[in-house]
Amino acid sequence: MKYVKVCGLRDPKNIEEVIKAGATAVGMIFYDKSPRGVTIETDSDKIIFRTEMEDKMQVPRFGVFVNESIETVLQVYYDYSLSVIQLHGEETPEYCRQMRDKMQNIWEKQIVPAYRSIGKELPANCCCQIVKTISISKPEDLQKYKEYVGVVDFFLFDTKCEEKGGSGQQFDWSILNQYDGDVEFLLSGGIGPDDLERCKAFNHPKCGGIDINSKFEVSPGIKDAQKVKEFIDALGPEYKREIE
Repeated sequence: MKYVKVCGLRDPKNIEEVIKAGATAVGMIFYDKSPRGVTIETDSDKIIFRTEMEDKMQVPRFGVFVNESIETVLQVYYDYSLSVIQLHGEETPEYCRQMRDKMQNIWEKQIVPAYRSIGKELPANCCCQIVKTISISKPEDLQKYKEYVGVVDFFLFDTKCEEKGGSGQQFDWSILNQYDGDVEFLLSGGIGPDDLERCKAFNHPKCGGIDINSKFEVSPGIKDAQKVKEFIDALGPEYKREIE
């Protein structure tokens, strides 16, 4: 099964609607300059949000960060019960290496023991992964991925632009014909309902799915679940998951 990751979400009810529509992963942006940024502030709100994420949203949960400190990322990772950390800025390979080591430490010494101590099963799709965004506007940009091999679990190839995520702009997907790495990637950047046939025709052995965002919105951060459903249904069986 390939991912259809719906990114730029922030409302628990809308996230649940999108998952019911067939999304196989959801993404929340923790970047205060984004109009889709998650803005929950109080500890009580975090607890409520975390509980809803764990109990209702049984798909991988991506947290998107832009040039944030490792300490802040890890705190949000824990507070919001994330599955995957997506780094969308200029984070270095060494930053990713340190992040991975510290995530593993939190996982082994805090999260797993906490669940075991109360006799509770770990949430579905709980994992400890890092995705690095590689921004592309020309063929040479793609080669930057080589710096991150061995320190990340997935790449996300997006359009290079001033805005960080949800720009609605696309890059030339044919550039990815040059990608010969072993790490899987998500295809991103301005994908909308009108790109259905292009998505179905896109064929790369390391493409693990697609990432959709602003072209499926009612307003910034709120997705049209029906549009999402129609798009996923039309993509084909390799993008489908069993929906409860």
